[in-house]
Amino acid sequence: MESFEFVLIVHLMIQLLGIIDDLSQCLQRKYQNIVRDVVLIGITLEKINDVRQHGWDVLFEEAKEFCVIQQTITSLSQAWRTS
Repeated sequence: MESFEFVLIVHLMIQLLGIIDDLSQCLQRKYQNIVRDVVLIGITLEKINDVRQHGWDVLFEEAKEFCVIQQTITSLSQAWRTS
């Protein structure tokens, strides 16, 4: 796996885990409110769908910026090649 691809996947995982954390915490509580849980599931699905539809450019830029700061890649063509 190329280093940029790894960074991109890690940034995606961080973003998705941040989105589902509230839902996870809510579902782990001993005393649950089913109505609130169902609403939270809907909100979580909307956020994930928003990332799927509109979040790729931002995610790509964040990963690219991280690689530049950490000096893991020297050029964008090296970072993202299509085979």
